[in-house]
Amino acid sequence: MGGVPPIALTNTVGNPLPPGLTIDSARERVSGTPTTAGQFSLSILAQDAGIPSNVFTTSRTFVLNKPLDLGLGEFVAFPLGKPLTLGTVSTGGTSPRTFTVTSGALPGGVSLATDTGAFEGSAAAAGSGRLRVEGIDVAGSADARDVMGVVCVQSAAGRAEMTLPAGDTACGFYFDAVAGSTVSVAAVAAKKQAKRTLSGAVLRPDGTTAIAGAKIKSASGKWSAAGVVCPSTGRYFVVLQSAGGDAAQMLGSVKITPPKGSKLAGNPLDAGDRVFVEIGALAGAKLTLKAVPAKKTDLLLGVQALIDPNGVYTAPGAAATSVGNGVALSIVLTTPGTWTVVLAAKSGSGAYSYSYKIAQPKGGVFILE
Repeated sequence: MGGVPPIALTNTVGNPLPPGLTIDSARERVSGTPTTAGQFSLSILAQDAGIPSNVFTTSRTFVLNKPLDLGLGEFVAFPLGKPLTLGTVSTGGTSPRTFTVTSGALPGGVSLATDTGAFEGSAAAAGSGRLRVEGIDVAGSADARDVMGVVCVQSAAGRAEMTLPAGDTACGFYFDAVAGSTVSVAAVAAKKQAKRTLSGAVLRPDGTTAIAGAKIKSASGKWSAAGVVCPSTGRYFVVLQSAGGDAAQMLGSVKITPPKGSKLAGNPLDAGDRVFVEIGALAGAKLTLKAVPAKKTDLLLGVQALIDPNGVYTAPGAAATSVGNGVALSIVLTTPGTWTVVLAAKSGSGAYSYSYKIAQPKGGVFILE
């Protein structure tokens, strides 16, 4: 305020405006729509028309957040009778943010946290229904998604029985698997039941993100997905949807093959660098791992620590032995879930590679709780 008009505004050298914004001297403001998120430092110089002119400079550091994104897919799955641990999948926006269900209804026993967008509670009955979720932040960034909410039944011994109600509905089942497992799932209408046109997806443990890369087949009254690789340890959901038809009993099946091993040629390391190798294991699995530096390098490798599925760090002790400039690890993993082997460059530098095999116990299964 004040000064002799007109007031000329400029930004100082070395502090460019964020992309999408411009200085509007006529209205004495910065205007536009920012296009890049991040932290920015800005200095504005104001100079009036007085003789001599009055000059004022102000500097600000501020953050531009990405637009609010609810992150919901076509489906949102809930495990029947189990406490929800899905958390929120929304990103971006500026707090405080507000989330609401504006049409349809969540399953009985489930609610939406209005401040985080996380689903909470425990679904009381199997079923499905369409609903609309909306979110808005304090700056007015908004997003809305129309989804099919599905309460999924538990699979037992690789089998599940579901009811697909008449009309535009869905059903589903869930299974638990460790990271790196390869899974095949299928569903078929029971005998003398309506054979409906089906679509479906295998959802990650967040309950809404579909796993890509599976080989999907669909025909009247049946649906399957093969070659599904589980990216993390957790609970996965198989959702089946049909746009119309009579009610039908569906029979689901799942075959889970836990990981057997892997290998990788890694990027060059320098002394002090670490590599985190994540391995999915059933209780009692035996892990054999070898890490070796590339030829003609002075890189020296070691195992710095093991991290169990509960996040507890332990030293490898006698389980790790030096093999030349490389290292070998042989250990029985007592706790089911995702283990992390921390490889370390003890000295030198250069490229490296590692490989591991894991002997999973025969007939072993992973149950989340």
